[in-house]
Amino acid sequence: MGDQKSLYALMSQAALKEQILLEHEGDLDAPEVQAILEVTELNIPAKVDGYKFQIDRFRSMGDYLAAQEKSLALLKKRMYSAADRLESNMLAAMENNQIETLHGVQYEARIKLNPPSVEITDENQLPEAAFKTKREVSLTLVKALLKNGVASAGARLIRTKKLEMRPSTKQVTA
Repeated sequence: MGDQKSLYALMSQAALKEQILLEHEGDLDAPEVQAILEVTELNIPAKVDGYKFQIDRFRSMGDYLAAQEKSLALLKKRMYSAADRLESNMLAAMENNQIETLHGVQYEARIKLNPPSVEITDENQLPEAAFKTKREVSLTLVKALLKNGVASAGARLIRTKKLEMRPSTKQVTA
């Protein structure tokens, strides 16, 4: 029963934190958000489990939303594709029947010329001025150069820190 109570408390605290974070649109500088996230020497051990739970929960929700985003992007693509096919079918039918304008109850369909567009028939015969080049830094190449001792005024190797959270080997009482 003790584990269930601590799980319930963890879930309740997580829900409260989520609500406050969402109400403040993720602004970590808001006083209410600062109050729930504050870590002091006295509460660090008690905060570790809650932070880990919340981090995993937010990442999980982010993964879920990313999957939904992909699914919705595919659905959006299919909707536009279906609309394009319907337009194409209507245009073909009107052209086959030599109809310039159709009148419906609410709408009118009319064949109209688009503005001129470019169709590339042979890229190799185009002048060099027709091409654009994109200059892009390769972080992998820059890192390799710096590791091999090639000095550069525009880049340097740095070591950043990250937080690692894993199951504890010690039993700590809150």
